[in-house]
Amino acid sequence: GALGKYAGNLALVQLGLGGMMALLLFDAMRRLHSSRAGLIAAALYLADPFSAVWALPVLSVTLFSALMAVGLYSLIRWRQWGRGHWLALAGISGGIGSLVRPIGVLLLPLWAIFTLLGCSRIPLSGRRQISRGSLRSSVVFGIAFLGIVIPWSFRNELLWDTFGVSSVAQYNLEYYLAPAAIAERDRVSLEEARYRLDPPAELSGVARSIWHMKVIWENPLPYLKSHLRGVVHTVAGIEYVRWFAFIGEPAERLELLTELRSGGLLQGVALLARAFGEEPQVATAFVLSLAYQLLLYIASFVGFRRFYGRASWTSLLLAATSIVFIVLPGPVGEPRFRLPVQPMLAMFGASAGDGDEDL
Repeated sequence: GALGKYAGNLALVQLGLGGMMALLLFDAMRRLHSSRAGLIAAALYLADPFSAVWALPVLSVTLFSALMAVGLYSLIRWRQWGRGHWLALAGISGGIGSLVRPIGVLLLPLWAIFTLLGCSRIPLSGRRQISRGSLRSSVVFGIAFLGIVIPWSFRNELLWDTFGVSSVAQYNLEYYLAPAAIAERDRVSLEEARYRLDPPAELSGVARSIWHMKVIWENPLPYLKSHLRGVVHTVAGIEYVRWFAFIGEPAERLELLTELRSGGLLQGVALLARAFGEEPQVATAFVLSLAYQLLLYIASFVGFRRFYGRASWTSLLLAATSIVFIVLPGPVGEPRFRLPVQPMLAMFGASAGDGDEDL
C-alpha cells in the first residue's frame, strides 16, 4: 500500500496465514523452551525475507506451509497433553495439506511413526515397548488423515479414472525425474532427454510409470547426481527478484550456483562484482537475503543440540519433516519448496538464542 500497489484480498489472506504461523511458533516455543524462545522464533520467521516474499503472491505453497505448521503444532500439543483431539487435528491438517501439495501424503507414515513413539523415550531402550496407547494414538491420527485423502482419491477415480490425490507424481516422473537421469547420463538438455525417452504407445497408467521408473533404476548414478543437484538448488535458492516485481522494477536473477558449479569460487565472486557495478540494488538484495539464510542455517545447526536436549521427540520430528520436504523432490526441487521448512529452522534458531532463564 505504501508503494501505491494493491495487493489484493488473496495476498492479504496469505499474509494473515504468515501471521498465524508466527503465533504458532511463539506458543510452541513458549511451551517447549521459554517465552524468550517463542519471541525469537516468531521474529526470525517474520523477518525472513524468503518467507515474506513468497507470502505475497497467490501461491499454494503458502497455504501448504500453514497447514503443515498447524499439523506440527497439534502434534506438539498432543505430546504435551495426550489429548486425542490434537492428534485428529494433526491428521486433518496433514490430509488437507496433501490436497494442496501431494508431497504431504508422505507425512502419513512419517508422522504415524512419531505418534507410535510418542509415549516412548527417544532413543528407544531395549526394555521400552510400544504401548497400546501409542498404537491407538497412531490409529486416530491415521484415520483423521485418510478421512481426507481417501474420499478425494475416490473422487479422482470417478472423474479422471486415476485413484490418488493427484496425478502430479506421475507427471513429475515422466517429465522431470526419468528425463533427468538421461540428461545427466548423455550430457544433454532436459528437453532433449524427453525426446529420447520413447515409451511404448500401448503403455498407460501404472505400466507407463513402471517403465519410467525402470529408466531411473538402470541409470542410478546419473539420477543421483541430478537428484542431489535439485536438493542443493532447494536448500541454497534465494528469492529476491519478486521484491522488485512488486514495485514494478525488472530485475535479472543472479545465477550464482551455476557460476560456482561451472567456474568455481573466483567466477562466482566475479559475477557478484559485476552485479554490484551494473545493478547494485539487485546485488544488495541478493547478498542480504543470502546472508540471512546462512545465519539461519548456522543458528539452526547450533540450536538443534539444545532443542534435542529439552525436547528430543519434537526436535527429531521437525528434523525428519524438514528432510522430507527438502530431499524427496529431487530434480523437481526449487527454492519455494523450502518454504514449509523455514518455520522449523526458526524454531531451531530460537533455541540457539534462548537463554536458560525465562523472561
